Formats: sequence, structure tokens, C-alpha cells
Amino acid sequence: MLIQYLAMTVLSVGLLQPKVGSQPLPHEAAPAPAKSPVKPGATTTPDPAKPLLAFPHPLITEVLYNVPTGDSGDANKDGTRQVAGDEFVELVNPHDKPINLGGYTLTDMTASEKASNGKPKTNAIRWTFPPLTLPPGKVVVVFNGHSSTIKGPLGDSSSAPAKGNEHFNGALVFSMRQPSDRIAFANTADWVMLSAPDGTPLHVIKWGEPRIKVPAGVLLVEDAVGSRAGSVQRTAANGPLAAHPTDSGVPFSPGVFAMPTPAAPIEQPAGKPANPSPDAAGPGKTPAAPEPAGPDEPPAHEPPKKPKF
Repeated sequence: MLIQYLAMTVLSVGLLQPKVGSQPLPHEAAPAPAKSPVKPGATTTPDPAKPLLAFPHPLITEVLYNVPTGDSGDANKDGTRQVAGDEFVELVNPHDKPINLGGYTLTDMTASEKASNGKPKTNAIRWTFPPLTLPPGKVVVVFNGHSSTIKGPLGDSSSAPAKGNEHFNGALVFSMRQPSDRIAFANTADWVMLSAPDGTPLHVIKWGEPRIKVPAGVLLVEDAVGSRAGSVQRTAANGPLAAHPTDSGVPFSPGVFAMPTPAAPIEQPAGKPANPSPDAAGPGKTPAAPEPAGPDEPPAHEPPKKPKF
């Protein structure tokens, strides 16, 4: 009988013990979820949109490869429409730190071909940026420049402009100063390629059916989609390319690219706890003691005193 009594006692004690990982017993308080501490005065800022090309590379944001006819084709605003001179490539620094454009090169499909003598073709686009520190969100525009007299501060492959060009929304404007209108993008099928100073192909925007395949290893390859009546552009550093809208009658907008402004940081005032709540104490917790009463206020646990007459 004694042995049977002891066995029943052990069994009863085991049943009363909670299992590991099981729900707490009714008389126990549920553990509160852990929270990341927020220091007084700390700021939290939403992550910016991730650019399509990693730091420290620029990003092509607009290309005009088929200049519209008539006065509407005067993209470089020199007063005359040029079939080649008004072509342009727009780029931006999509990062939150400055980058150096020196040594980055723009080429077309013809630059990948060789002449019959084995040398590079003379009618190919091959243009390299001079040393230039580009601040975050700053835009550059590179015009073909053949037979053009572009107004305002203007750079070329030998030197950068002294400042932004007021005729192009403050963008830094360059001219390739091409000597012939044969050195230009093909309207029906071609590409523009951005390469790093070490020759790494970074970004290609292509249109039509180019007779030469895009080089292997390019980090970003995009198709110029939409109408041939104007440029192709993107409106965000991580957005797709699309045909330039023609609602305003202008089929391109060199220099007009605005990086989105990050949301204002949320600042926690110094000296105050994060997410204060009068009912912050959960089950099983001791509520915080009431704050000391002011000189004209009764303590929270005492009824207000009647005024004396």
C-alpha cells in the first residue's frame, strides 16, 4: 500500500508541472513580447529606394536616339534641330553619397565592331567623362553636339562645366562635339552602353533588333519601349523605362529628373520613453506608480479636498 501511495503522489506532481513550450497555467502571466530598445533622441529613417546599379555607379535615366522632325526636335535648345546634334543621354547619381564620373564611357553598338583593317570604326560613338564629382541626386546630360551651339555652362571630354546649366534645370551639361552627323545613334536598331573606368560593361539600353548581341556580363540591360516620337525615360531611380509623355507637346526633358525626397525622420524626444502608454503594464506586471502630484493637485489615491471658506 505504501508503494502504491508513493507512485500516485509522484504521478500527481508530474501532472501539475507545465510542459516545455506549452501555454502558461491560468495563474501565470503570459510573457510580454520582447521589444527593441529605442534610445531617447534616436532617429529612424525609412530605407530609400534601392537603385538599379550599386554604388558607386551612375544610372542612365533618359535617352533621345531618334530626334523628332521640325522645331520640336531642338532638344539642346540652340534654336536649330539637328538630326544628330540633338541626341542626348541623361544620367543621375542615384546614391546617397557623391560619386566620381571620371573615366566612365558611353558607347553605341558600332563601337563594338572592327573595321576591315581590324581597327575600331571611325563612325562609332565612344565618349568618356572627364574627372567630375557628382553629388547625390545630381543630373548630367550629354548631347551629341554636332553643329550645335549650346547655351550656358558646357563641358566636354577634357573638362567638366564650372556649374549647372540654367537652361536644363541646373543639370551639368556636356557635348560630345561630334565632327560628323554620321557619328550618331541608329534610329531603328542600336544601343547605348555605359562602362566603368576599368571597362566593365554596366548598363545597356537597346532598341529595335541590333545586329550585334549585347556584350556578356552587362549588369543591367533594358529595352527602350514605347513610341519613337521622342525619348525614353524613367521617373524613379529604381523604376522602369517608358516613352516620354507628350501631353505638354515636348517629347523629351533633358536635365529634368528629380530624385524622390526621403520621408522626414521620426525623432523620439530626449528624456521620454518610446511608445508611452498609461496601460503599458501587461498581465502579471505591476503598474507604474503615479507621478507625484503638483502643488495644486491631490494625489491620485486621495479624493479632492473641499475648498475652505
